[in-house]
Amino acid sequence: MLASKEPVDSWRELCWRFFVYPGSSHAGDPVEVVFAVYLSGRHPAVRVAMVDSDGRPVTPGTLAESLPISAGH
Repeated sequence: MLASKEPVDSWRELCWRFFVYPGSSHAGDPVEVVFAVYLSGRHPAVRVAMVDSDGRPVTPGTLAESLPISAGH
């Protein structure tokens, strides 16, 4: 779950733009939610990951359960 509408960090690497938001895991632990947006094409790829304060991946179960995203939107 995101804790803010505004990212706390953002940067660009090659053809990707990254946005970091504060959030909490299903267990209620603080996490960072990182979105990566590909900067090319009409329907750019968007990837998301949740990491703990040390940058280790947090696995909340399947991502489809926690973030319902319809294709092409």
